[in-house]
Amino acid sequence: MCLALPEAGREIHAQHARFHVRNRTFAYFLNDHHGDGIVAVTCKVDRADVPAFLERARGMPRSTPVAVAESVSSPQQKFFAGQLGELPELAARCTGGPALLLIGEVFRQAPENIEVLDLIARTASHRA
Repeated sequence: MCLALPEAGREIHAQHARFHVRNRTFAYFLNDHHGDGIVAVTCKVDRADVPAFLERARGMPRSTPVAVAESVSSPQQKFFAGQLGELPELAARCTGGPALLLIGEVFRQAPENIEVLDLIARTASHRA
């Protein structure tokens, strides 16, 4: 899905991948990132682009766990968790701050795993 975008490139790092356009990162694929067997995708999506993202994600089950992390590492930080099919509603809850879309089984327990969400979101936002 990531490489279908115009000018998209991929860098493989061990079992992970960084996806970028013109050297600006827009997504990460994380496979067993912390040795826990969890596979996840993190990507930046503008709220206005959610419908187009969902169109490209058609092959993914609507029950795929997702979380939206908004204004990470700031006092306005918020996390919204749900399923891929609920993504438009989750995005609508954002108030305009920069947001990360996080996809994968690790987010099924959010917000119970708020520390994990915070760590992943901060890591992704600092690498971008």
